[in-house]
Amino acid sequence: MADPGDIRTMLAASNYGNYGLWSPPMLSEHGDKIDHLISVVHVFMLVLFVGWGLFFAYTLFRFRKREGHRAVYEPVKGKISKYAEVAVGLFEVFLLVGLSMPVWADYKTKPPALTNRVEVRGGRNSFNGTFIIRGRTAYSAEPMRS
Repeated sequence: MADPGDIRTMLAASNYGNYGLWSPPMLSEHGDKIDHLISVVHVFMLVLFVGWGLFFAYTLFRFRKREGHRAVYEPVKGKISKYAEVAVGLFEVFLLVGLSMPVWADYKTKPPALTNRVEVRGGRNSFNGTFIIRGRTAYSAEPMRS
């Protein structure tokens, strides 16, 4: 019979393989919230990428070298760039305060029960990684001591 705290049992019980949006399998209680945050950040980065790409194409077309045109050395008086900067700043504050901090607060104030926890320690020696799971001799040379 498989141990309920065994990593292989947890992977088999999870939706291992059904990643959804290229995410790794969710093996923690707060994984869905973190995946949602990552998805929102990726959509935001896509919007910024498309916006900057359109702006770049516009500036290449608008300020190309043409006969009879001279450069204007005065600052731009448009307000769209100011509004865009404020909107990006407000969205970043929303990401931090509205999405990230509640996930962190839930993680820190409501830890899982002791019976549902699996403590894993990772170590590294040059190119050799070692992971020790408390009390599981199948994955470590010896049980971890507190």
